Amino acid sequence: MKVLGVEITDFGEWLIVATVAAVVVIYIFKKWQSGKCAASRSGAREVLAEGIVISTGPADAALEDESRVKLYIHVKPKQGRNFISELNFDVSTTQDPPVTGTKVLVKFNPANRNHLILMLDHQER
Repeated sequence: MKVLGVEITDFGEWLIVATVAAVVVIYIFKKWQSGKCAASRSGAREVLAEGIVISTGPADAALEDESRVKLYIHVKPKQGRNFISELNFDVSTTQDPPVTGTKVLVKFNPANRNHLILMLDHQER
């Protein structure tokens, strides 16, 4: 039988291939687990960052309900890479949703960048 283009014929060769495969799987799992644990050890506290609203539109789940809007925000953290996140915003009678181009302050969880909080008291145009 061939594995990665190498002909394997006896049990000793199979044992070597299986051992190498197991070591690779364990290494990948340990790396993944250490990254996951590092995020939880740091407390994964929310980080403040500047953002810019790049797009707005109706939220998917509320096509008939105009009180919910989907915002796409370009987040620019002081440390780390910029990213774009999607946020569903409930429109109230006292607060209009930010429009495209509005600078906003957001909080995000570095371990889960999809968890985003819009700080409405700090927005500027």
